[in-house]
Amino acid sequence: DNNLNPKQLEWLKADLKNTNLNNKVVLMHRGIYTAGPHANDVVTVNLRNTLTNIFNEGEVDLVLQGNEHVYSESKFIGNDGKVASGGYAPGSTIANNGNGVLYVCLGSAGDKYNEYETNDLPIYRGHAYQYPSLEKPTFGKLSFDGMTISYTGYIYDLDSGKITKIIDIIPWWGILLIALGI
Repeated sequence: DNNLNPKQLEWLKADLKNTNLNNKVVLMHRGIYTAGPHANDVVTVNLRNTLTNIFNEGEVDLVLQGNEHVYSESKFIGNDGKVASGGYAPGSTIANNGNGVLYVCLGSAGDKYNEYETNDLPIYRGHAYQYPSLEKPTFGKLSFDGMTISYTGYIYDLDSGKITKIIDIIPWWGILLIALGI
């Protein structure tokens, strides 16, 4: 069971097909490509198997996800869950013209943080910012210029009030993990 009513699926396919906008962004609660504790739940796997090709065929550029309380960015995912291209360079243009869909799990806006879980999904970025879990709220910013879309993730430090781009935050152990290829 894919947990989606056939009428929902037909509506989604038709809506994506009939949208003639330059950019398509999907917002969903349950993430289908994340490094969170629910990444391999039966419900999530069924949704991933159902929605991945629909999002690609519907030329979705970006899927913003929640539920997991971890921050992660996928590589660009093509049909059947295969990697279409590498990781996203923050602030660059996102466009699914055969390059796949970017999936971002936005982390946590509150004070609930789950541990980042390494899995077999093509997650590109996120591990270095949470060890073993997030300690600060995260959020993302979408920028549209009428033709293109870009995304930047941020961490908010409650104590100092400082907002920092996710890409700019790599602690010493994060550099070590990156150097080791973890």
